[in-house]
Amino acid sequence: MKRISTLLISFALLLPAFSFAQGHTFTSGNTSMEISGYVIAFYAYEPNTAGQKTTGDHNLFDLDDARLQFNGMTKGDHGAFKWEVEVNFATVAELAIDGISKIKDAPLTEAHVTYINPIVNIEMGYFKLPFSPNSMADKLGSAFLDRPQMSDGDYFNRRDAGVLLLKDFWHQRITLTAGAVSGMGEQILLGKGATNGQPSFVGRVQFSNAYYRDDEEIDYRDVQKPVFRIAGDVMYDKNTVFSGEGDNLVNISNVKTVDGLKVSYGIDGGFMWRGFSAIFELENAYINPNQAAAYTLILPQYNTQYFIDGGYSAGVNYYNRALMSVFSIRYSSFREWDLSAGNERATLAFAYNFVYRPYNLTFKVHYGYYFKEPDTGYKWDNDHFRAGIQWVF
Repeated sequence: MKRISTLLISFALLLPAFSFAQGHTFTSGNTSMEISGYVIAFYAYEPNTAGQKTTGDHNLFDLDDARLQFNGMTKGDHGAFKWEVEVNFATVAELAIDGISKIKDAPLTEAHVTYINPIVNIEMGYFKLPFSPNSMADKLGSAFLDRPQMSDGDYFNRRDAGVLLLKDFWHQRITLTAGAVSGMGEQILLGKGATNGQPSFVGRVQFSNAYYRDDEEIDYRDVQKPVFRIAGDVMYDKNTVFSGEGDNLVNISNVKTVDGLKVSYGIDGGFMWRGFSAIFELENAYINPNQAAAYTLILPQYNTQYFIDGGYSAGVNYYNRALMSVFSIRYSSFREWDLSAGNERATLAFAYNFVYRPYNLTFKVHYGYYFKEPDTGYKWDNDHFRAGIQWVF
């Protein structure tokens, strides 16, 4: 019942914007503003297969996203100011009815201003962190109806408030991003701050042989010459607050922030050529908590205070313009390297998209197969089939 009410309220809130076709722009003097958005909704079915944690067939209809975006720019003699505000009305309705269960699903997803100038661009506000392309990219550009586990907002903060410096060289073939943020992630929207008063730091560098956005996953451009990119990113966080699964260090899975030091680091890359594309991503974290006593309860076999965990994902896509279709396959894995030696949460996902561009409409089909965890003998999540629509307006 809650999901039905969420659907009705969200669509009612968005009805005034449905008359716009892939954005509507207003201009006054040297200022312009564009209103756009997208809706993603799907049917999900979880069959009752052997080895799953829960039994019985499960199915539901889900409004995953109903986003409204406001983008604006004011140009001047010494540069320009560009701003963006984005709200997900699907979670606005959920918050109004029953409250959101996870802070990562907060309705406000973007609220920032960027000063554009010839020296270095400066972005301030609440934004996606420049870490992990699977996290940085909107779902619009993916053939799948979910993200890999390590990039879904449980393993590290996907958004935060702060300031970023952005600079590109060599016709955008080299891009540099660095900045300081609160370190509290989405919890900053609740007014929570780190008690030590120290910011967290984030940085990313990317090299490509031609213009290549770091959130570009499918070769919709059908590039005729091979294009590739390689990048590295890092987040440094020295905090006094624990957040993640569980309420203390003993239940340590998916640590977002820790009372201590956490350094997340990764490399990623991509390739596109004539409709074919491939992407890979590797993200790890070095975690050194202050609670040495609690830590020894987890890793009594190691005479050390730190541990490392992380994961990776790799995928291949093919876009056929004549068939208006995308075919994709993705493998992802998350390993608690030190916390549970040899244990792995692995997923193999398949997707098919029918892309009907005249109406900015995409039909998506997604199947996720979850492997068994070696230490439990059960699948770490239930296999699922999803079929849905994506509409950009």
